[in-house]
Amino acid sequence: MQRSVICVQESSDRTLDIVRSLMTRKGDTILTDAHWGHGDKSYPRMVSAAMTRWCYVVSCDEMPDAELLDSISTAIAVTESEVFHNEA
Repeated sequence: MQRSVICVQESSDRTLDIVRSLMTRKGDTILTDAHWGHGDKSYPRMVSAAMTRWCYVVSCDEMPDAELLDSISTAIAVTESEVFHNEA
């Protein structure tokens, strides 16, 4: 993935500091939001900040399995290919 958009809801822990220390690539975006108790209310902000045709959203209590992680590179290649753009 060339860009990541992370939204950190207000908290008393070091989550925002940790995200800032890890999100150092040009093009990465860090958003902050009020504490809603779950990420669903922050999704619209993240999606609107995305610079691609699609988003992969994962919450902090979710862990994608190896098969899904392996398939992401294929999905990215297809969506960025000329064939996909010519059919859209």
